[in-house]
Amino acid sequence: MKHRIARHGALVALITITLLVGRPALGAATEEQLPTATPTATAAASATQTQTATLPPSATAEPTSTSQPTTTATPGANARPDDCEKNNRREDACPIAVDTVNGPFTFIPEGDQDWYRADLGEPNGLQTTVFVRASGKLDLLVSISRDDGTPLTAYSSPVISTTLAADISGPIIIRVENRAPDDPVGSSYNIEIRKTLPPAPTPPSQSGGTIPTLTPDIAENNWIP
Repeated sequence: MKHRIARHGALVALITITLLVGRPALGAATEEQLPTATPTATAAASATQTQTATLPPSATAEPTSTSQPTTTATPGANARPDDCEKNNRREDACPIAVDTVNGPFTFIPEGDQDWYRADLGEPNGLQTTVFVRASGKLDLLVSISRDDGTPLTAYSSPVISTTLAADISGPIIIRVENRAPDDPVGSSYNIEIRKTLPPAPTPPSQSGGTIPTLTPDIAENNWIP
């Protein structure tokens, strides 16, 4: 019985020693078998986190449509007020040049009348012809006066010109009106002023209007040197 107890005690002691000695080895083996995170995986995870953190907000924003500017068509020259407007009073007469074509001019807005001033300069023996040519359905009335308001002449469509005597000089005033009932939009006119030589004077005729016929006298052929 004593031998059996002693054997049992020795066996228990051996088992205890074995457990105490084998634990560190088992722990070491377990730690060696545990997988470790590789540097590559860690770097990839870090790069992913950095990339996500620095992503600009605009990258995920929905694209917005840009509105296109609208263009407005410019009316034609005959469908808008001309460069001389407003010249619907004598005091606002628009200066125009001599020996050139001025215009085109319009009657916009409807009911408009236009005043112009042209300087003929000093007398030089040249006469002045004023042309006013219209397009469309205009019915023009043209009045010409001196700068002080003294009337010189007037004419209307279909006449397009008048000639002033060579002794008329200095500034003149030209007023142009439209008497047509139609809408003037789309119609225009221009003014041309030319200085020209007057026609040559007609030689004076003798009394009776004919030159008398001379006939030889009855004593002809009686001349002796």
